[in-house]
Amino acid sequence: MPRSVIYFGLLLFVAYLISLDPNDAGTTANDFFGWVGSMASNGLDFIDSMVEGSKEPAPVQPR
Repeated sequence: MPRSVIYFGLLLFVAYLISLDPNDAGTTANDFFGWVGSMASNGLDFIDSMVEGSKEPAPVQPR
């Protein structure tokens, strides 16, 4: 199935959701994009700490 048909279907679905309840759809979209933004920020923090490493040496574990 061509991608343009899938994108058109998704666009119609979003339009349908908005037509059902515009206020709730806007709130849900805001929550979703906030979640995506926080996940992106957490991912960048993870990558940053993985590359830079810890400033302090790791504690030695007794055997």
